Amino acid sequence: MTETQTTELKDLIDPDGRFAPIIKPIVEDMGYRLIRVAFGGADPKRGAILVISIEPKDGSKLKVDDCKIVSNTISASMDVEDPITDSYVLEVGSAGLDRHLTDKRDFSRFKGFEAKLECKRPDENGQRKFRGFIENTDDNGITIKTQERGSLQLQWQNLSMARLVASDDLLKALQNNSV
Repeated sequence: MTETQTTELKDLIDPDGRFAPIIKPIVEDMGYRLIRVAFGGADPKRGAILVISIEPKDGSKLKVDDCKIVSNTISASMDVEDPITDSYVLEVGSAGLDRHLTDKRDFSRFKGFEAKLECKRPDENGQRKFRGFIENTDDNGITIKTQERGSLQLQWQNLSMARLVASDDLLKALQNNSV
């Protein structure tokens, strides 16, 4: 098994489960990491939207030209594979400041930063949505420190969404390449 196979949280990368098998090999062969694929949000004029978030594997900054090249390559493959029968718009871009966390390594990388997380099943208090600072990760899940309930551990297999909360500290860390 490769490191990617052991750390990826597939449900968080491609919640629909139908696009990553086509897109991920293309993106990786081009030197990028697939962060997330989202499909939906039908626009009456443009159709549905397929949004792909990527980042360079080497940690460099993503450029507009990078997105254009990746978009053109993915578009050609999507035309051949044809997983979407209706019209749609393809958008390729950066994961952004409030990026989704889709890999166990993401949670370790952004330790100390605030995140919003949603679970598939509620905890013993009936809560499914959480907001807290990433404290730790292990084989079972992530520990976050919440203002209301203190430290909580959430299991990897129960996560349905996780994303960073934009902050000045996060922006500064990203600008300084310290995360």
